[in-house]
Amino acid sequence: LSDRSGAFISYYCFFLCSLNKVIKKAKKVKPDKQLTFLDSPETQKKVRKYFYFLLCVLVMVDLLAWFLFERKGHFPWEEVPIFNAVYGFTACVGLIFIARILRWIVKRKEGYYD
Repeated sequence: LSDRSGAFISYYCFFLCSLNKVIKKAKKVKPDKQLTFLDSPETQKKVRKYFYFLLCVLVMVDLLAWFLFERKGHFPWEEVPIFNAVYGFTACVGLIFIARILRWIVKRKEGYYD
């Protein structure tokens, strides 16, 4: 249970970062367009509040699982509370930065394939 909740927490944090980018882009909506569900500031605040609440619940579930279930890790650092969540979150953030670096390496000029 705890390994799964750690993975959920890391995916959830990644989703929050992505949602934050979407919300920032949505603020740049032209006034002549009709606002959609996530474009209104009130809805954005509600959604963000619920996401943070869910994040806190998942952290509490992970900490509760730490005390209820016995963990036997292969390495000593695997037995630290919320290690899986921190490891998963740093892995997701690391993948994002590696993808940014690889984008500059693999990038081609605009008329390369013509």
